[in-house]
Amino acid sequence: MFRWLSLDRYFLRRSIKWNVAVSFSLLIVLSINLIGYLSYNKYLSMAEDDARNHSYNIIDQVSRNAEYYLHYMEDLSTLIYLNKTIQNYLNESENAEADPVTGVANPSLQEAQITDYFNSFLNVRQDISSFYIFTNHGKVLTSLTNMRLKDYTDIKEQEWYRKAIEAGGAPVVTPTHVQNFLVDDYRWVVSLSREVKYLDTKKGLGVFLINLNFKVIQDICSQVHLGNKGYVFIVDKEGNLIYHPQQQLIYSKIKHEDMDLILHAKEKFVSAKVDGMDKLYTIKSSDYVNWTFVGVTYRQDLISDKAQIRTYFIVLSLVSVLAAVLISMWIASRISGPIKKLEMTMKQVEKGDLSVRVDVEGHGEVAQLGRTFHLMLLRINDLMTQLVSEQETKRKSELKALQAQINPHFLYNTLDSIIWMIQKGKIKEVTEMVSSLAKLFRLGISKGEDYITIREELAHVEHYLTIQKIRYKNKLDYSFEVDLDILERKIPRLILQPVVENAIYHGIKPSPNGGSIRIRAYRAPSPPQTDIILEVADNGVGMDEATLNQMPYVKQTQLHGGGVGVQNVQERIRLYCGERYGLQYYSRLGVGTIAKVLLQAKNEPGGA
Repeated sequence: MFRWLSLDRYFLRRSIKWNVAVSFSLLIVLSINLIGYLSYNKYLSMAEDDARNHSYNIIDQVSRNAEYYLHYMEDLSTLIYLNKTIQNYLNESENAEADPVTGVANPSLQEAQITDYFNSFLNVRQDISSFYIFTNHGKVLTSLTNMRLKDYTDIKEQEWYRKAIEAGGAPVVTPTHVQNFLVDDYRWVVSLSREVKYLDTKKGLGVFLINLNFKVIQDICSQVHLGNKGYVFIVDKEGNLIYHPQQQLIYSKIKHEDMDLILHAKEKFVSAKVDGMDKLYTIKSSDYVNWTFVGVTYRQDLISDKAQIRTYFIVLSLVSVLAAVLISMWIASRISGPIKKLEMTMKQVEKGDLSVRVDVEGHGEVAQLGRTFHLMLLRINDLMTQLVSEQETKRKSELKALQAQINPHFLYNTLDSIIWMIQKGKIKEVTEMVSSLAKLFRLGISKGEDYITIREELAHVEHYLTIQKIRYKNKLDYSFEVDLDILERKIPRLILQPVVENAIYHGIKPSPNGGSIRIRAYRAPSPPQTDIILEVADNGVGMDEATLNQMPYVKQTQLHGGGVGVQNVQERIRLYCGERYGLQYYSRLGVGTIAKVLLQAKNEPGGA
């Protein structure tokens, strides 16, 4: 308890800057270290568990697919084994007298039927390479045409033949090997062989052989991807490769796998460092075919579930930030008392009361700030009148400067259009455009006067629209509806042209079919009688609700290409007419936009 009280007094004696800097620095460092440590360990644990489970599920599915396929082949061999035509043929060949020259029994008339029977399977099963029946007397029946056995090849010494005889009629699967007893045939196959016995006497009649395309096993395994570089391979119980995506490299000793570790592993997962790479072996043994299916995942690929880790990190970060905020609030509450007093005084000043006194006791930064703030209030009172006068003068000067600007893009485009029309020989349009441009500039200058008549303002806009209509041809049309008894009323000059320009560039121009602009000038329906409404309506693309909600006072709207903008129009109206006057927009997407300008007009030149 004593230590906490001492720490509390220590913080109170220090400056606000020191307290905040040290407190937040400690909190941030502790939070980041805690988050980093916990996240890193959780990340590794979850990633490795997910990778292991995912890998084992995939290997289990691969083994099931391979077993299902070999089950089917075993059933197929049983179907052929039990075929009466084959049984009768082999039995007749066994009992027939041998040819005195060749020592082979005379061919049976059933050979063609057996060959057709084999071909019926091959026509529907592309994964079977070939069928063979080798009789005890050396006769060969096969699905292949033009087959030739190699000279001096003893079929009975082939591994698949010996194992079939040893199995006594049970099917035997021989690992992947090159078929080597035929001339000019060196395809990779997986062999399923079994001894054929006569069903009545159980006497051996020969060996039946099915060669399965190696591509079947390859397709089952090659479609599996474990991480970025992981793969699947198969070995038998003696360590012979059934399939490996880099089988030739294994045979040539360029690439290695830790076969001893795999064959003697007691767990589903074992780790090893092979060829300088850290690997995780996922092992699934199949008792049915005595094969072992192995998935290889590289350690650097284990971290894959980024979404789950990211969620955990965010949650942990939020908890840490919440703890940091709570602790920071407790610290801040110990030093915020004087600041609260100063805050209350500032709120009174914010409401416009510049006569308040700042009452903050002490000798720290907050007390010094209070005294400085009090001196500032006194100085503000002295400078307020002077500042308001200077700012008003400056504002008028700035607005007059903005008022005198000419949209350079409009001028450039107009001059380009004039040049183009001169080149095309359109003298009438050139004359009309140049005349309108000259009148536009003449009315824009207005002898430096702040107010012009509504007639002059409408004439200025008409010259501008004449130029734009020539430029945009049939894409733009316009019309005027004006109360004649208000034409001589005076309003701030250059009010309508920016609004019309805004309607053209943001309403008519984006519309593929162009559009029209209607300009109205009429008295406001409610008093005072000096209020005038100028309305600019277009049937262009309009605005959606989100865009329109940003424009109730036109604070963010700017004209295309810069120049005298709608913002300038709004500011000048407020300056000359008051805060209740200005622009208001109404719009519907795909229908059009209406801009209404509420103005206070003068009755006579120079008078209200």
